[in-house]
Parts: sequence; structure tokens; C-alpha cells
Amino acid sequence: MMESLKKNKVALVGIAIILFSFFAYKFFFPPVEPLTSTESSSSAGLVGQDLISELNRLKKLSNMDTSLFENPIFLGLKDISVSIQQKPIGRVNPFLPVGQ
Repeated sequence: MMESLKKNKVALVGIAIILFSFFAYKFFFPPVEPLTSTESSSSAGLVGQDLISELNRLKKLSNMDTSLFENPIFLGLKDISVSIQQKPIGRVNPFLPVGQ
């Protein structure tokens, strides 16, 4: 019997480490309890409240003063944007050897 324990010493130590790790994990990280229906309904109310507050902010923007766009200084502005020329697109498959 002792001879058998000496031969399997590494395996027994490995099993002991695995068991110790399992119980340490269970002790330090208890299972998380699932959310109840009352908690989820209150969070749904918060999401709805955020949506209503954003809608109210957008309604305030509809009353914005647009007289700026009728101002002669604004109407006198000129567009100085630069057009971007179309360049040829590269190869269909860039991973093929060159020449194919």
C-alpha cells in the first residue's frame, strides 16, 4: 500500500490541489442571485424616463429662432469646399501575387 502511494504521489497532490481550488472558488465567489421581476420593471421605467426626457429636449429645439438663416451676412457666405476626385480602385483581391 505504501509503495502504491509513493508511486502515485504526483497524482494525489494534483487531485488535492484541484479539490482545494474548487472549494476555495465556491467559498470566495458565491453564486449570484437572479434578478426578480420587480427590479427589472423599475429599470424598464428608468429607460422609459430617459426616452421621455430626450423627447422633451427635442421638442424644445422645434421652437428655435431661425432668423439667423434670413440674415444678409449669412446669405452672403460662399461655399469654398473642395471636390474630391475619384481615384481608381485597387485590385479585386489584394492578396493575390502581383500581376494576377
